[in-house]
Amino acid sequence: MAPSHSASFLSTLEGVWTAGAKFVKDVKSTLSGGRQRTFENPVSLSPEFKWGSWDFSEKTRILHNILKNFKETLVSEWRLDKENVTLDPETGNPWLIMSEDQKSMRWQNPYNNFRVEDVSFLPALGCEAFTSGRHYWEVELKGEGNMRLGVARESVKRMGKVSWKPKAGVWAIEQLGPYYQAYTSPITNLSLSRSPRKIGVYLDYEGGQVTFYDADTKALIFAFPPASFTGQRIRPVFFLFGVNSQLRLCP
Repeated sequence: MAPSHSASFLSTLEGVWTAGAKFVKDVKSTLSGGRQRTFENPVSLSPEFKWGSWDFSEKTRILHNILKNFKETLVSEWRLDKENVTLDPETGNPWLIMSEDQKSMRWQNPYNNFRVEDVSFLPALGCEAFTSGRHYWEVELKGEGNMRLGVARESVKRMGKVSWKPKAGVWAIEQLGPYYQAYTSPITNLSLSRSPRKIGVYLDYEGGQVTFYDADTKALIFAFPPASFTGQRIRPVFFLFGVNSQLRLCP
């Protein structure tokens, strides 16, 4: 099962389990409260009610175990699928300074100014081009600036005013300090419980899935609707802007 579908299923399981746990807790609370009160004619619980309560509790326990095993399987899959992605020095804005090992990048503007239109100028691509299979890589966020990352068709327009949306061949999210958004149409603002230290990017070529995760907690950040990549070379894409913006591709 691909992590994009897994995350949705995982979220559903967690919701069911939480609701079930609350129900059982409420039932136990009611029964406990009933024992503290004295009635002249105590009402005994029917066998059906007792069995139903036990049955729901047992199903909740089973569901909890399934959820635990599911998470462990998911982590195992990611470890196996991790790619050694590198930055392509032949691409990217001249302000995007790459390291010699092609694993890290920082933003350096010699003019010490910034214009919104510059954000669309020459994002850097990964050296790797995918035409099939499932692929996963992680990006460590450094500094206090802003960045975008995701995947793009190799043929995507990268000069001038570039659209970062799926219609233009780009599937990406953006970090603006503590704020995150996905480049859908219109843009989707993301509400995260914490700012990820590392972001995992998952690409399922045949499934047309592009999904982002908090790499440390495996929590889903965002999943794009299915797309068609058939016949297209898909490459990782990155962009930095703002003082102290840095990223590093995890080994």
